[in-house]
Amino acid sequence: MSDIIQPIDRKFVVVDNVDPYFSPERNRRTMASVIKKYEKKRAQQMTDYIDKLRERTDAVATYFKSRAAESSKPIEQYISRHELARLQGKKIIEKMSRGYRVLDSADNYA
Repeated sequence: MSDIIQPIDRKFVVVDNVDPYFSPERNRRTMASVIKKYEKKRAQQMTDYIDKLRERTDAVATYFKSRAAESSKPIEQYISRHELARLQGKKIIEKMSRGYRVLDSADNYA
């Protein structure tokens, strides 16, 4: 058992109560499996994020191109209602926070 435990870790291990069924090899395989699954999931999440981002930027670019060509279609035909509401909410929050900061600095509340 002493060849499994690294010298620097000996102070953390109680050698008297060693689990007789512990397998270092199985532990290594389990950790490798967990890391592999995590990396696969993370890569899939990144791919999904990039695809959604690409879709949104394409919609916004198409909208701006149509506006430049004097089109009168509303933005709702390019961006989903949910995304438009999120962007409008973000804009309102930014305006409110800017107004609050201006009030803070002008009236010296802080």
